[in-house]
Amino acid sequence: MFIIPFERRSKVASKAGKGFSVSAVSKSVLVVAGFFGLVGLSVFYHSLLYGYTMPGWAVPMVLLSVVPFGYRSRVAISHDRTALYTQVALFGVKLKECVYNSTMFTDFQMEATHAIDNQYYFVVNGDGKRVSVYYCKLNAKRIPKLSLCLGAMLGLKVQSA
Repeated sequence: MFIIPFERRSKVASKAGKGFSVSAVSKSVLVVAGFFGLVGLSVFYHSLLYGYTMPGWAVPMVLLSVVPFGYRSRVAISHDRTALYTQVALFGVKLKECVYNSTMFTDFQMEATHAIDNQYYFVVNGDGKRVSVYYCKLNAKRIPKLSLCLGAMLGLKVQSA
C-alpha cells in the first residue's frame, strides 16, 4: 500500500485540512494493468523501431493501463477537527467528495472487519460519530506502526483496537 500525505486546500480557511492519500485499486488489478501496459508499450516501441504497422489497440492500451495507478482515495480532516473529508480522485482531479461534520473528531483506529482475515477498516471517531473512511487487507505486524503514522497524518490520537 502506497500512502502519501495530502493537504486539502480551500479558499475558506476553515475548510482547509491535512490527511493522507491511498491507492483505491487492489494490487492484483495494478499488476494486471502494469502487464498490459508493458505489452502495449513493447508493441508500440517495436513497431516504431522496425517499421512495422502499429496495431490500433497499442496506444489506447498503454493509456488505459495507466488509469488504475492514478485512482486514489483521499482522507483529510480540517485544521479545527470539525469536518472530515473523503475524496475519490483520478490523477489529482476530484471525482467525488463526502463531508462528515462533528463537534470534534478526536481519535483514529484500525478495526478488524471480521469478513476476511487481516482486513481492516480505518475508523475516525468523533463526538457520537464513527466514520469508516477506508478498508484494506494488511499484515497484522504492520497494524501498530501504520495506525500511528495515519493518526499522525490526520493529527488525531490513535486508539488501539
